[in-house]
Amino acid sequence: MLKYIFIGWIGLMSCSSWGTPLDEVRNKFPYYETEAEVDQYLTLLASDTSALATVYKGALYMFKSKFSSFPTTQYKYFKKGKNLINSACQALPNAMEIRFIRLVFQYQLPGFLGYNNHKESDFKFFISNYSKSELNAERKLKLKLQLLQLEKLEPEKIKQLKQL
Repeated sequence: MLKYIFIGWIGLMSCSSWGTPLDEVRNKFPYYETEAEVDQYLTLLASDTSALATVYKGALYMFKSKFSSFPTTQYKYFKKGKNLINSACQALPNAMEIRFIRLVFQYQLPGFLGYNNHKESDFKFFISNYSKSELNAERKLKLKLQLLQLEKLEPEKIKQLKQL
């Protein structure tokens, strides 16, 4: 009997790891807690050259800058993250999740970094493509709820998101 319980437990544990490394990073966004965790995810995504992986690598570098204590290192990681995110947006400009990632950082980063020149167009893109996006309903809802949590999101944009 104990043998079957152990086998069942092993089976359940392996079910949680069926997703790809990219799935794991996507599901964890934006709740990365340590620089070591970010580094681990960057290693997992290193060989994935898809635009979706690229945008999440960019996001991970943005978080890496947050965990760094030296301003020059922070800026270096910010620039690398920004370049990766923008590269993914250029590669797949009509991918809602990629534009979502850029939008999140444009709202959350300090204005002096000057990374907000696509904020309006990315938000409009998100609103106008939400219903026709190929993402599944659960994923779309998660993205929408994450946007609603942005501290600097304007009231009229909150209203637009709630109407989706």
